[in-house]
Amino acid sequence: MSATAIQQFPRLAEHATAEDRHWKKYGEPRMVKEVGPVQAINFCAQAPHDYVVTAGSHVHVYSGQTHRSKITFSKFTAARSGAFRRDGKLLVAGDKAGPVKIFNINTKSPLRIFEGHRKDVRVTNFLADTQVFSAGEEGVVKLWDIPQEQEALSIQLSNDYITSGNTIEANPSLVFLGGYDHKARLVDVRSGESQLEVDHGASIECVWAFNNGTMVITAGQNHISIWDVLAGGKLVDKLSNHRQTITGVCLDHTEKRLFSCGLDRMVKVYDVTNWSVVHSMKFTGQLLSMGIAPDDSALAVGHSNGYLGVRVRRPKGVGGAVAADGTKKKRRQPRPGTRRYFMRGQSAKPSRSDMQVQVKHKRKSHPHNRLLAKFRFSEALDEVFRKKFPSVVKVSFMHELMQREALRTALSNRDEAGLEPILSFVVAQITNPRYTRILTHVAHLILDIYSPGKGRAPRIDSMFVQLSNKLKQELNLQRQLIAVQGMLDALLDVNPTD
Repeated sequence: MSATAIQQFPRLAEHATAEDRHWKKYGEPRMVKEVGPVQAINFCAQAPHDYVVTAGSHVHVYSGQTHRSKITFSKFTAARSGAFRRDGKLLVAGDKAGPVKIFNINTKSPLRIFEGHRKDVRVTNFLADTQVFSAGEEGVVKLWDIPQEQEALSIQLSNDYITSGNTIEANPSLVFLGGYDHKARLVDVRSGESQLEVDHGASIECVWAFNNGTMVITAGQNHISIWDVLAGGKLVDKLSNHRQTITGVCLDHTEKRLFSCGLDRMVKVYDVTNWSVVHSMKFTGQLLSMGIAPDDSALAVGHSNGYLGVRVRRPKGVGGAVAADGTKKKRRQPRPGTRRYFMRGQSAKPSRSDMQVQVKHKRKSHPHNRLLAKFRFSEALDEVFRKKFPSVVKVSFMHELMQREALRTALSNRDEAGLEPILSFVVAQITNPRYTRILTHVAHLILDIYSPGKGRAPRIDSMFVQLSNKLKQELNLQRQLIAVQGMLDALLDVNPTD
């Protein structure tokens, strides 16, 4: 006797967008445990795009090829805002104790230590090849001259924390800064004056600027604000797609995609043409920082629990083992007669000279099929619901009983314990369009057989009420959908004579 034929249903269409397909090319996050919360991530503009990770009292430089730590700077009370110079030869970082430190990547030694801040330095970055700027808890912005080893400028910008800063590539003399006073300012370091001031409406956690300087971005609380610089700081759009505080924003190298991360463990990707969310990624912990490589080869996020997560894009046509320099290893084919040839596994493909033997595997018959062959219909139905079979198997078996005109026999003479799993399944799945036709027939039979005994089994009576309520909800939904369809038909109906 043949096994029960499983019902075949059309596969649901996958609504995968081009953006979804792009991000599927990135592997699962590689998690690295750091010594503290990952406060900042900064990628080098030069290939191979190493990146600096600021966590706890350490600043790590990770290889852009192997994504492993290759340099560590640890002489900090609490490190802040590590960043590369554009050529990748120097690195600057702040300290909670106040110093601003510049390191030579090649020699791994401190090049300059600027003592000017008395409190926590939250923001550091290179303004030009010979200058760095810093800001922090004091609300003071300082400009440092590297060759002269001295302070070039000091501006009292705010009375509150300055939490984030970004440079304008098109105009190296401009710095965009934001802080806990809800204000973000575009500062000209030549004159020391604020050229633009915008009010975010909440404490600002992160700011970013477009390379051409036409628009700037502020992020804080659970919303992002986009401002038009050329229009005098006009609010272009306000994005509220996170459920908790947004902690980081950045743009990709094309400036066509905006990224944001937050304490809700989500990374959102926006299309800058209409500021809509085109993709979302969920991580395991609350996110404090993020960065994306200039060539889009890697996306790195920093967690509050001290983990660094890196998603690496798989290059086209690359599979198998990868060498330390990021290139694919070429594995030699084993020679016949060797142990490696004998142990090469089931995945090894046969050569043309190999003789192939086709093996027919006999499918194991399930107990319910054996009971069905013995015409023990009730026991067979019990066996299907006793095991954890998929819903499609249970429905297919009931359809088989319908074809044999044995479904009433299988459902009859059941006590409360024997009827409950079947009725529970019918209540749960009857509104599933794939199963409605069969389960409606099953429900009619159950009602015909057991409705005369109403009131004898409270649990069965309760499930009958649930079935009735669910059918009423489904019918009401169908009426609403038909009404909507009628309205749409009226809107889309075009008179050919018009």
